[in-house]
Amino acid sequence: LSESGISNIAVRYNNLYNDNYVNQIANNGKVNKVLGGKKDFSDFIAYVEGKGGTVYANMELVTEKYSKDLSDATWHSKFIEGTMVEYIDGNLYSEGVTADMEKIIVKSNVILEKIPGIMKKMNKLGVKNVALSTVGDQLFSDYASNKVRYRDQVQDDMIAVLEEIKKSGNVLVDGGNAYTLPYASDVMSLPMGCSNLSFEKCEIPFTQMVLHGYVSYAGNSLNLSD
Repeated sequence: LSESGISNIAVRYNNLYNDNYVNQIANNGKVNKVLGGKKDFSDFIAYVEGKGGTVYANMELVTEKYSKDLSDATWHSKFIEGTMVEYIDGNLYSEGVTADMEKIIVKSNVILEKIPGIMKKMNKLGVKNVALSTVGDQLFSDYASNKVRYRDQVQDDMIAVLEEIKKSGNVLVDGGNAYTLPYASDVMSLPMGCSNLSFEKCEIPFTQMVLHGYVSYAGNSLNLSD
C-alpha cells in the first residue's frame, strides 16, 4: 500500500492476545506468543508509524466468553430475572450461531475500575493508540440485585473509559455511537444507510456530513454487508 502511494493508513490489529470469541477482560495488555511476543509487536508498530501510519491495538472490554465457571461471577451484568446477559455477535460468513459464539457482558463500573491497569500494560507494549469494538456500538443495562445500572449510567461509565484511554493516544471505535465521537480519531462500521423508520424518498448522509473533516470513518466491508 505504501509503495503504491497510499498514506495515512490506520491498521486495526485484532486478536492481539486471543481470539475474539474466547476473550477475557484480564487478557487485555498481553501479546500472544505465536505472534512473536512483545518485541515483534513493538517492531511492527514502529514500522507502520515509520510509514506515516497508525496501529490501533484492538481491545474488547465489554464482552467475555460464556463459561459455566463464570455463571455466578459478580462482575457480569444480569437481566431483571437474574440471569446473565448474553450477547451473540454473528455475521454473514458464519455457519450459524453456536454456543461457542455466546458472550456475556462485563459490568461497566468494573471496566472503569480496571481500565487504568489495562492501559499501563498497553503502554508497556508501546501501544499508544487503541481500538475499541463493542464500546462504540452497544450499551447494556445491568439489573443485578445489589446495584442496578441503567443504560444512561452505563453510557457515563463508557465516556469515563474513553477519557482515560484518550490520555495515551488516539481511539478507534466501531459503530460510532454519538457519545464516542468527541474521543474518536477513526470510526469503523459507521452506518451508511437510514433506519427505514421514515417515509422519505431518499437517504441523506447527515452523519457523514457532520463528521467530514473532523473524524476519519469507514462503513461496513462490502463483502460482509447485507
